Amino acid sequence: MRLHGYTGSSLAALHVSRSQLLAVSGNGGVRAWKSSHVKQVVRSSAGDPDWLPTRVPNLEGVVVQEIACGASFSIFRSDRGILMSCGNGSDGCLGHGDYDDCKVPRIVQSLLELEVTHVSAGTTHVAATTRDGDVYTWGCGDKGRLGLGHDEGTCVPHLAKLPDGARAVSTRCTDDGTFVITSDRKLYACGSNRHNKAALSEKYGLSVDDGKGGVVSAEEAHSFLLVKAPAVQGAVVDAAAGVAHTAVLTAEGHLFTFGSNTHGQLGRQTSPGTPPEKPSLVTALQDCVIRALSCGDNFTTAVTKDLHVWGWGKTAEGRLAQPMSKSGVAAKSGVAAPIRLTAVEEGLGSLKQKMEVKALTSRYHVTLLAVRQQ
Repeated sequence: MRLHGYTGSSLAALHVSRSQLLAVSGNGGVRAWKSSHVKQVVRSSAGDPDWLPTRVPNLEGVVVQEIACGASFSIFRSDRGILMSCGNGSDGCLGHGDYDDCKVPRIVQSLLELEVTHVSAGTTHVAATTRDGDVYTWGCGDKGRLGLGHDEGTCVPHLAKLPDGARAVSTRCTDDGTFVITSDRKLYACGSNRHNKAALSEKYGLSVDDGKGGVVSAEEAHSFLLVKAPAVQGAVVDAAAGVAHTAVLTAEGHLFTFGSNTHGQLGRQTSPGTPPEKPSLVTALQDCVIRALSCGDNFTTAVTKDLHVWGWGKTAEGRLAQPMSKSGVAAKSGVAAPIRLTAVEEGLGSLKQKMEVKALTSRYHVTLLAVRQQ
């Protein structure tokens, strides 16, 4: 279904959390939708005007290029590399040096002299990449998700060191961890490694560089560690993670998944030789060129070069746009192999072949896709 109430210019970026949805238009303007239940935000019928998009205050004259939503806070990156944040400050996620709430976006002062080129947000933490290839993190530090060598939180951005002088290009914050993609397309991770969702366990044939003092266990890492998965290292262009699984996209357009497969969210068969915890190719899509991927809580979605939309994993609450039974629940509780999301493709209309993907994002049970006519 189409996003309710949006009639502005084409969307350049989307991000969704449990309580809000943010969108950036092609001219750098920001729209926000607030909801106590995200599924109300994306309904297609006319309804309560409170759900109509409105501009975020204090951003007048600011050209926003990137947005990120946490559980109850928002981060904005301008075209000048300046970060602004607002929302709930209880975990220090706003980076303002305190734990106070902030109703309107305010500059993250400690990063003002740096040019931020990328920002991402987990449920309760933030990671930012600078022009110099450095990574700064702040917020909740539980399970070592900040990559600072410990599990303590902070309300001020701190430099997180990468091993071997690696230069970061972008970060991907998960609910309880962080991934870093470097200039040489390698992947680093810190935080929770439950179900080996950060691919840091040697048990599955992956050796780990401890990065000078990083705390490593089967469950968590407190410093950024190089994930030595030969099939993806040196070729990583994107990564996404759910509650207990991860998907990695390579430059060739191939998709690898690892972690829990309880709901079929890995999209591949497992065996003693290729257990769910070991990064492995999603063979059902190996002949496709994947252009975008995202992970919700227990499902995964991907869009190919020819704008075919695929999904797999948990289907409850409309996650994969599957037919509903008479009782109002999905006919299947989970899909273990990639399927075409025809309902989504039909929504793109007859001009699908003349469109390009601008943004694909998933969080919890919601997926949002933004396309633009070429």
